[in-house]
Amino acid sequence: YVVVAGFMGNESAWVKCVRKWRSVLKKYGRTSIHLKELRLKERHRGILKELGEIPASCGLRLVYGGVNVGAYKSSVLGTVMEIASAGYIVAYQIALLAALHKVPKGQRLEVISEQQGEYASRRDNISMACSMMPEFQNPSGNSKLAKWSAIPKSTILEPADFAAFALLQKLRDSKSLK
Repeated sequence: YVVVAGFMGNESAWVKCVRKWRSVLKKYGRTSIHLKELRLKERHRGILKELGEIPASCGLRLVYGGVNVGAYKSSVLGTVMEIASAGYIVAYQIALLAALHKVPKGQRLEVISEQQGEYASRRDNISMACSMMPEFQNPSGNSKLAKWSAIPKSTILEPADFAAFALLQKLRDSKSLK
């Protein structure tokens, strides 16, 4: 499985979220969170619970895309479709389309992704194609997708990583508490 997740909200909701996120990290003596370190340790349940509640409490809405790569990987292995159907790319496209469908009338969306080299150009191509789709144009002719960019790992991206990790665990094990 591959999951791409993010949150939607206005600037004030994002400022509030980042402020609360940093406050909880500081409370637990951290400046960032690395879920692989924390996931299996009972002593981290408190920080994980507190962080997990922050985005919704700030008015951010979860959007995500997920794909079971194992269901089709053997069918595309060694073909051009293997490149086009990379799990991250399919999940990103699902998440982006879900987000664009939720953009309120007259508003626009800015997408910020984590910087990484392997899929950057394909992610940009998908974003460009979605920005030109007629169904995502405002009455004024502007795309609902105002812009997209990629930044190095930072606090603003951590809630999305957190959500993607939690969703991935649920896909792997529906009884997971992670």
